[in-house]
Amino acid sequence: MRKYLLILISFILMIAGSCKKDKAQAPVYESTWTLNNTKHNVAFAIWSSGGGAGQYAFQDEVGNTLRLSFPAKPTEAAAYDLVSSDDPLIGLQFKLEVVGSFGAYTYKGDPITINFTKNKDGIIILLPKITLESATQTPSEAELSASIFIP
Repeated sequence: MRKYLLILISFILMIAGSCKKDKAQAPVYESTWTLNNTKHNVAFAIWSSGGGAGQYAFQDEVGNTLRLSFPAKPTEAAAYDLVSSDDPLIGLQFKLEVVGSFGAYTYKGDPITINFTKNKDGIIILLPKITLESATQTPSEAELSASIFIP
């Protein structure tokens, strides 16, 4: 009886250890974003998707989050257009929003071309200073810049 119990426990441990677990990915390179002169260090990045479209969430250690939404997960270096949160996403476009203890802000301006670069470890996104808007926060505008790494 002990022999079978030991074999059963070993089998369960082997199966449990081989299951794939989706976890937040820690950035390989330092990723930061700055909102109104407050710097946020990215603690982890998460990709979530549905029907091909998806979103990266770059969260700091206290839950403040920069979200980048895409029609498809970016995998290569390319010129992407940052578009207004009011516009539909097509092709090489993305939307941006920040949510946290400071409220919620989104990009509502004209399209801006951002060059995503790629190295052996992932994709690098450098966002210049842009103005975000909020319908519910005071002040209603915020300045954002970012240096983001997608593993």
